Amino acid sequence: MMYLKKQAGVALLTAILVLALAAIAATSIAANHELSIRRTENIVFGSKVWSYLHGGEAWAKVILARDLDDENEYDATTEAWATELPALPLPGGYISGKLTDEQGKININNIIIGDSVNQATRVRLERLFSLLEQDPAIVQAIIDWIDPDVQALPPDGAEDDYYIGLEQPYLAANQPMMHISELRLVKGMTQETYDAVSPYLTVLPNNTATPINVNTAPAPVLAAIAPQLSISGAESIITEREQEPFESTQAFLANSLVQGNDTNSQGLTVRSSFFNLETEVKIGNSLVKANSLLHRVGPQSVLVISRVSN
Repeated sequence: MMYLKKQAGVALLTAILVLALAAIAATSIAANHELSIRRTENIVFGSKVWSYLHGGEAWAKVILARDLDDENEYDATTEAWATELPALPLPGGYISGKLTDEQGKININNIIIGDSVNQATRVRLERLFSLLEQDPAIVQAIIDWIDPDVQALPPDGAEDDYYIGLEQPYLAANQPMMHISELRLVKGMTQETYDAVSPYLTVLPNNTATPINVNTAPAPVLAAIAPQLSISGAESIITEREQEPFESTQAFLANSLVQGNDTNSQGLTVRSSFFNLETEVKIGNSLVKANSLLHRVGPQSVLVISRVSN
């Protein structure tokens, strides 16, 4: 009898163990199934997100192309292309977009034209740094970073011999910058300085100097253009141009706050070719934010030069 009871106990324990293993297996299968579903959803939603992102770029191309057909011979923040696209509903999410003029900023690569320093751009960069209470001597290091030679400008320039001596050594690029973040590598560029100046600077992939659009330039850039113009004075100009954009660079130079400031007219314009499209698309759990650099070559040609997403 005792033997039969032991057998029954072993059988019960075995049955419990089998049930426990079955429950574990079922839980694992369910978890893997749920994970597979999530992965599939992410793939599907991710594909949709990128499709909508490309659709946003197509929309921007149309807007910029149409802008060339209107009666205005200038680009200004009062025009349709500069109107921010509000969040539009999509199945399971939304899309939003905003176009900004990259030529409202100072193109860092303008500082070297051919093998020579572009003095107009140099002066504007140094003034911009000063207006933003940053060290203008960093501009010398920027010149050395871009120019093709290996001779450091005295006293604050920097070439390979400086960068090789750093704790994490690297070489100077000695070529045009590829992205604004490259500024972080330049001698003297702290995080504070980068945060202060980068919103007013751009890097454009053009072999010739790209002019600054005085209709879209923010106050610090306008103040950097006109030697005696303060940022508050530049803000007054912005208020005026919101009512009546400048139809020509001559109209800007004739403005009462600019006239008589010995403003260099070199590298100024009221028409732009490079624009940044900031797009945000969310479908389900998939969210993509992207910045696309667009080059408007003509009314029938607007190209996506680069795209950075996160």
